Amino acid sequence: MITRDNYPDIKNNTLSILWVNALLIVLAISAPWFNLTVSSPELVKSYIASFGISFLLFLSLYYKLSGSKIHLQINYIKLTLLLLFVFGTCSVFWSVNFDFTVTKWLLWLIAALSFILATNLSIENNSLIKLSWGLMLAAGVIAVIGILQYLFDPFNLAQNSSPASTFGNKNIAIQPIILILPLSIFLLLSKQVQNLKAWALISITSLVVVYIFYATTRSAWLAVAIELLLIALYLIANRIKLSEWIDWNKNKGYATIFGIVAILLLINLSPSSFSNSIALNDLPVDSSETIFSLTDSVSGQAIASSSLRYEIWQTALNMFYDSPLIGTGLGSYSQNLANEGYATWVINNTTHPHNDLLELAVELGIIGLAIFITAVISIIIGIVKIIKNTSSDEKIFYYLLFVALIGSFINMQFSAPYQMAFPLLLFGLYSGLIAKQVDNTVEPSKIFIFPLKVGYKKIILGISITLVVIIFYFTYYFWINTYNQLEKINISKDFERIEIVETPILHGGMPSILYSLAGSYFEHGRYKESSKIDQQLVSVWPNHLDALWRLGYAKHKLNKNNEALEIAAKLKKLEPQGLYYSYIIKMFVYSSSKEMTKFIETYNELYNQPEEYLKLNNDWYRYLLFFNLVSKDLSQHALKNYDKYKQYWGYLCEVENNIAIHYFNLEQFELSAQHAMEAIKRNGVCLNPQLIKLLDEKGLIVTKSD
Repeated sequence: MITRDNYPDIKNNTLSILWVNALLIVLAISAPWFNLTVSSPELVKSYIASFGISFLLFLSLYYKLSGSKIHLQINYIKLTLLLLFVFGTCSVFWSVNFDFTVTKWLLWLIAALSFILATNLSIENNSLIKLSWGLMLAAGVIAVIGILQYLFDPFNLAQNSSPASTFGNKNIAIQPIILILPLSIFLLLSKQVQNLKAWALISITSLVVVYIFYATTRSAWLAVAIELLLIALYLIANRIKLSEWIDWNKNKGYATIFGIVAILLLINLSPSSFSNSIALNDLPVDSSETIFSLTDSVSGQAIASSSLRYEIWQTALNMFYDSPLIGTGLGSYSQNLANEGYATWVINNTTHPHNDLLELAVELGIIGLAIFITAVISIIIGIVKIIKNTSSDEKIFYYLLFVALIGSFINMQFSAPYQMAFPLLLFGLYSGLIAKQVDNTVEPSKIFIFPLKVGYKKIILGISITLVVIIFYFTYYFWINTYNQLEKINISKDFERIEIVETPILHGGMPSILYSLAGSYFEHGRYKESSKIDQQLVSVWPNHLDALWRLGYAKHKLNKNNEALEIAAKLKKLEPQGLYYSYIIKMFVYSSSKEMTKFIETYNELYNQPEEYLKLNNDWYRYLLFFNLVSKDLSQHALKNYDKYKQYWGYLCEVENNIAIHYFNLEQFELSAQHAMEAIKRNGVCLNPQLIKLLDEKGLIVTKSD
């Protein structure tokens, strides 16, 4: 053992920070630019990050082959994060879905490799300045693309929630920016950032702030506000020594004023200011919808509501209560929800619980949470020690890293940053830099020395590279090829080949892609295509409620009523209170096959469900009213179903149309005309043309053409 005083000097064989900066910028740009109908920004970012960080780490280790010894320095940050990674890796042995665990583990591997790389980088002030510039440039790239999407949308990029930049979802795009933005203060206060550099920095920072504003993500605004508060408190607490630490002059003052003015001008622009522009994403691609892997069955507005977010959190808590000690394995939340009986009447296809701590509790239980909290405490203790024992420039840098992590941890209470490649890479990078600085700051820091010949080092490095290549081949290579093939299948509509998605290890995002793709065809009445895709989806998730409903209805529309009834019977056993699609499938089948006794029995069974559940979903009273038109014996319930729908859900053209038909069949033509006119006033394109013609002939309505 030796102390830090005789730590070997490896300055000359350290990887240049510029390599890291290049990876950050490439990662910011990377996206499925050419996949117009099926895309997974999440997968693209993941494999770019995985290949990139692996290459840089192996390059860094290659530079260190010349020594005949290995120097291993240990601290609590390294130990706790290593323990968390090992425990997460071991979860493969109790995971509910091996493939999803591998997918999530590969994301964790990005963080682990990034951490190791960071401990092998130079942490001199010049290097920290360069790294901060690389991070800000990456944030600037994200922001510029996002702003252009907001104002013009000139790209082909798929967007589930715009402006999404290259991430497919604006909430995900903001996550790395939260981790980067505080470092703009480090650069702004640095003596090395002068003249045009200060103006460039302020310009980039202004664009980043504008993009955060355009994204209208409340959790991001909260995180950034807390970051600014922590920075302000630190500067106020150290105001006496502030003049010694920072560099400020008129040039930076003028640049800052320019940045503020630019922000105020840009945030007042809107897409309507550029109404002549045509977004390429608005052009139809056959099925008229672009499919993402980053989708939930709950609408964007629903996810934004507090009540439904609590519903999502409750599903995660239920999973945790059932497996509290060691969880159900990495990446298991979506598997549990979709297939293991945790779905509810409204939450049944959400990929993440929108809270990373809850997701960790689901995956690794109390033990995993305890290890993570210990790691966080170790990082905080390390930051405190760094602040007490380092120079002013380094002190500010590491405090701002701490602020960035705090902001991200705030964000992860309402989002899922650490389920994505870019934030995980940044977390590994930041925690690795903190761990290395702790090694250089705290004394006595112990180093374990292992003698190892250069030849053996080369062999170990070669084996490591080979192992990573094999892992990436059976995962990323197959996944990328599969998504490309699925794009071609979607364009050709040859879904007989849908089995191509069955790779040696299924990508964790593939079920969501299949769910969205099938849903797109289902909504457009393309039941042959949707049934093929949903059939593939239920081979992965045989208990997926939405997929079974669509598949059962599609089988009915394809005149395969026996299969539809089999699916309905299975669905009825799985559906929780508040979901009744099994009844809907059976009523469609029985009405089409003229089995009226069974039809009426099924109708009455649904009609007599408690109102507290029937009111939860707008489908139930809507379908009940629709089926009132099938049999005169049920027409007595039509008015009640109509009133209940209006009470809980308000206006719907289809509902007005069906009640108008109901009254027409009863020869109550004036009432029929009243409801038809209500729909016509609201541009009711759903109205039955024959009904309108008959009412018009009776002189009871006035159409727009009249």
